Amino acid sequence: MKKISLTLILLSFLSACGEDPIPSPEAAQLQSPDNLNTCTTAQSVNSLQSRVTFSWLEANNTETYDVVVRNQTTGIEQSNNGIITFETSFVLDKGAPYSWWVNSKSTVSTDVTKSSVWSFYIEGIETSTYIPFPATLLDPAMDAALDLSNSQNYTFEWQGNDLDDDIDYYTLQLGTDANNLSTVAGNISGMTTDVTLQAGSTYFWQIITVDLEGSSSTSQMGTFTTE
Repeated sequence: MKKISLTLILLSFLSACGEDPIPSPEAAQLQSPDNLNTCTTAQSVNSLQSRVTFSWLEANNTETYDVVVRNQTTGIEQSNNGIITFETSFVLDKGAPYSWWVNSKSTVSTDVTKSSVWSFYIEGIETSTYIPFPATLLDPAMDAALDLSNSQNYTFEWQGNDLDDDIDYYTLQLGTDANNLSTVAGNISGMTTDVTLQAGSTYFWQIITVDLEGSSSTSQMGTFTTE
């Protein structure tokens, strides 16, 4: 009996200990180009393009990095993958706003950790005005589940930025079909607005930013569900 008991205790101890969990890669901290600013480090390649160097700090539990740069006017993305250092460069079109982020990866984990998303602008020839940066969607958060049991009204919130500081108004587009959004609020002077929602639905939304020159930008699309 003593041998059996000791064996059971040993097996229980080993089971309780188990293997150490595999750590997920941490998010990289972005360094350059500066967020929400013109890219002062861009090196002109020709009249239409510049080379921009991107840098970030080393992230724990990370072996390689994928860097993604998105032209916020065209929506076209470029990426450099499998980077083992902490910088990389892209040749980008002048006169456009861009966003960028870094994905941290490790061979011992299936998790991919995305950094924060930064935006910048590359000046073109004789740039006199700037297109507004696409708004950053804040609330509802991506893939949020909203409880409408107390009220069907919900306050949407976002952050807008423009190097000219001449944003005129915002438009909120919303719908249950990502390919068929409707304008539910226009000529919004602030960065919040209340909308009536229906429970048991999946919604998609985006913000259009318009400046005093008539230039506009469209945010990325957010999605959420209601209960």
